[in-house]
Amino acid sequence: MLVEADEYLLPLSRYIHLNPIRSRRFKNADVHTRAGHLKKYPWSSFSGYCYLRKRKPGFDYSRLLNTYFGQDNAQGRRKYREYVLNAIDAEIENPFEDVLHQSILGTLEFVKWVKEKLPLKESREVPASRSLQRDLSTDQVVNAVSQFYGVEAVDILDRKTRAKRVRQMAMELCYRFCNLGQRQIGQIFNVDYSTVSANRSRLNSRLESDRRLKKQFDQIRGTLINV
Repeated sequence: MLVEADEYLLPLSRYIHLNPIRSRRFKNADVHTRAGHLKKYPWSSFSGYCYLRKRKPGFDYSRLLNTYFGQDNAQGRRKYREYVLNAIDAEIENPFEDVLHQSILGTLEFVKWVKEKLPLKESREVPASRSLQRDLSTDQVVNAVSQFYGVEAVDILDRKTRAKRVRQMAMELCYRFCNLGQRQIGQIFNVDYSTVSANRSRLNSRLESDRRLKKQFDQIRGTLINV
């Protein structure tokens, strides 16, 4: 995933470093217990940002600390530690809700810059590059799905529709081809971002095992690439 550093990198790092305490195990734990777990969690880089003795080879700790907290020194490490730990009981937004085109977290200007730098042809290194070259409206995507399956667009947008699979298809393709994050897609489909994420996850799981569905998905995707 490509991340625009200025506005998004710091909150993204905090969100990721808080992941270990989002399990049921810590649902009713106090702040002290959760903070202690974060500091000791062995599969996270968080402790290395806070303490020199906890650093592991292969990690660039200094870049984030220098950028946001002045310097990679005792004061900078303390500030970052406080930044993360003070959010343990806070309501913070999930940065992944705003990821665009499956792989970019940043402003629309940043997305435009990325598009200009990517190759026009899809490659192994950048499998979504051709999708990134398209900037379609949700109407275009929903209408393409509607025409392929013979389902009215209004039914695809209806949360009570019986065409659940078709609706999932439209959500996934909107995520790939429109400059929208999951939060914005949820507003269009009248659900919250977590429902969009769950529907996309179910569809992608089916695409791995259902050849017929995968063929249908690729056909619609090909149509949208050529719009």
